[in-house]
Amino acid sequence: MPSTFVNPAYIAAAEVKRILSSDTYQLKPHSHKYLDQAWYLIPPQHKTKKQGPPFYHLGKFTFSWKTVDGQTFLNVGVHVEKGSASSTPTGDRWFWHTFMRRVKEGTFESDLLNLSKALGDKLVIQIDGHHGEKPNRISDTLLYHWQNGQCIRLKTEDKRELQVFREVPDEDAGISKIIEAVSHDQWAWIDVYIEFEISLIQGEAVEEQVNEIWYKGLHQLQKYASE
Repeated sequence: MPSTFVNPAYIAAAEVKRILSSDTYQLKPHSHKYLDQAWYLIPPQHKTKKQGPPFYHLGKFTFSWKTVDGQTFLNVGVHVEKGSASSTPTGDRWFWHTFMRRVKEGTFESDLLNLSKALGDKLVIQIDGHHGEKPNRISDTLLYHWQNGQCIRLKTEDKRELQVFREVPDEDAGISKIIEAVSHDQWAWIDVYIEFEISLIQGEAVEEQVNEIWYKGLHQLQKYASE
């Protein structure tokens, strides 16, 4: 039976957990204050034998949603983090190291190309970076649309000059070179999101739509939701 929970992000996360048929994947909200917003699906931790928070070191499935002019959109993807030397350093067992190896080898862009061939050109890569902690935190966001094997930088609402990502290669350099360049700053905490946007069909269960997208190609992202 389709879920009656009103949050499509939660429904989608629960459906992927069901598809994976594993009790070791954990459903977690991005914020316990906002259960009606974004959710994570946390992978099992076989190496550390530790199943509790924090989950910074893991690659995670992420699910969020928004409504624009009456149309609901669901974003489904993965989230990878790099720590900061000033707060929580990137440890030896962080998934970030595996992610960066794939970035440098070219595997990451090959995966994006295969994913876009399967699902179309609705892939977005968001790179967030910050220095310091609230209330004095300085933050930047880079947003790219992956299309036809190329990344196209998108404009964000923030019009100020970049303060964290001071040297960003041109989009023609490719998304891998961009990620490499911004990751060199040991003091910057970095979040990378690779997401696919689904325009939900009204009257059709969210579970059914997520199931279709998963087997069509979204399952390829599972290698990035790992420890």
